Amino acid sequence: EQTDSTAYVGVGRGEAEFSRSRDFDSERWKKHASLTRYGREIIGLFFGTTTRRILPILAMLGIFATLVEAYSYFAARNYQLPEINLPAAPFELTAPLLGLLLVFRTN
Repeated sequence: EQTDSTAYVGVGRGEAEFSRSRDFDSERWKKHASLTRYGREIIGLFFGTTTRRILPILAMLGIFATLVEAYSYFAARNYQLPEINLPAAPFELTAPLLGLLLVFRTN
């Protein structure tokens, strides 16, 4: 039989905490059901396992989007820079399929 310290070896700290028992007594339920729990748990949003995993990707996307917007801003004011346009047709053709994938949650 495993003890609590070795029960979740190899599992991340966030996942192991999530795997704990969710049995509630009256005190734990009052704390869980209170409106202040959102304030207590919002901090975990910034330090969670998923956030750490996707933060570099989000940062790179944000930097790329900023560079694209900066180029667009300067290209609109400087006529020597070529203006780059994307055709809308590929996005219009794939939108229904993407909508179906999102609705039916297929992998």
